[in-house]
Amino acid sequence: EGARRPFWSPDSRSIGFFMNSELRRIEARGGAPQTITYLLAGTTGTWGSDGTILFSSTASPSLRRVNAAGGAVQVETRPAAESTGHRHPQFLPGARQFLFFVGGPDAVRGVFLGTLGSSDVTRLVASDTQGAYVAPGWLLFVRQGTLWAQRFDLGQRTMSGDPTAVADSVAF
Repeated sequence: EGARRPFWSPDSRSIGFFMNSELRRIEARGGAPQTITYLLAGTTGTWGSDGTILFSSTASPSLRRVNAAGGAVQVETRPAAESTGHRHPQFLPGARQFLFFVGGPDAVRGVFLGTLGSSDVTRLVASDTQGAYVAPGWLLFVRQGTLWAQRFDLGQRTMSGDPTAVADSVAF
């Protein structure tokens, strides 16, 4: 009761979710939920195959990480001063790299690529919303009410070709 923003473990055996001031997990087959960590205003999360959970919170502009079994929470990204925060993480295949959305003015807003344990981030594309990786090698994003798809080379960390409009008048 009161659970929000659920996300699956990579093996689909567990579900992470936010409840009150906690990040929790529960086995998909049922049972009692377990508290992973306490946090304020958790918003979105993603669970990597190495057991790392990345999450965002309205109480912090950074993405943070914690082990799915619990433990210390660590800051994973550090937003630039002009950013309004990092949100909507999504692990990519391989569990080290992740997409996330950076809010703020046009000059900084967009979909970015990060790597666990590294402060280096790459802006992939200007966007009004978070992006979504679609195998094999596509990035979906919304810009000015249009849903776009563009080729994304995960190994090279680059976008290629021109974006293709997928749908117009997309609300977000």
